[in-house]
Amino acid sequence: MSEIVEQHRRYLPHYQEKCRYYFLTWRLDGELPVHIRRNICEMQEVMNKIKQTESGVKNLSLVQEYSELVEKYDEQLGRYLPTGIDLSEEKNGKIVADAFKYYDNKLYKLCAYCIMPNHVHLLIQPGSEEDVVQAKISNIIQKLKSFTAKEINKVNNRTGALWRADYFDRQIRNDRDYCYTVEYILNNPVKAGLVDEQRGWAFSFYRSLEDVLGESE
Repeated sequence: MSEIVEQHRRYLPHYQEKCRYYFLTWRLDGELPVHIRRNICEMQEVMNKIKQTESGVKNLSLVQEYSELVEKYDEQLGRYLPTGIDLSEEKNGKIVADAFKYYDNKLYKLCAYCIMPNHVHLLIQPGSEEDVVQAKISNIIQKLKSFTAKEINKVNNRTGALWRADYFDRQIRNDRDYCYTVEYILNNPVKAGLVDEQRGWAFSFYRSLEDVLGESE
């Protein structure tokens, strides 16, 4: 059985095992429309059911249901344009992208990301087996949010909260899931109608599974 790095909840339950890949999503601060908030509540209910299952046993139908709800949430969010900060503006997107790259091989192995107008996607393998404290996803996200909020507020001459407090995370199950998740991340701007093809989006990046595994050897 995999060793647990951290397990906690704030608004959503979070569960992390060592040496796994994780798909992370978080968004800008601000109130969401009712239909998106309703979907978040459904996600919370399903995740609670998953966590209540017997230790070591994974209910694949619940995992699939949760994944579908996350995709639904993401599609809804992609069409909900922010009223203040736009992360896809050059000055803002560059700050976030540079932060993701800065911590590559320091806090995690960077596998893919996409910076949308009001939220971000990040695919990483946290830390290393020896560095358990730094490898915690909650620590990683706190560092990324803190730095990017400070810099984005500075260039936009604003103060106050930038990011929503919580985040979504999903463990990558296998090689096929890794490839699916990379494609999902890269296709986000296309699905939201922001560009016609993946390469037309300035703020996205990926490493193929072959590249990631090759670097580990």
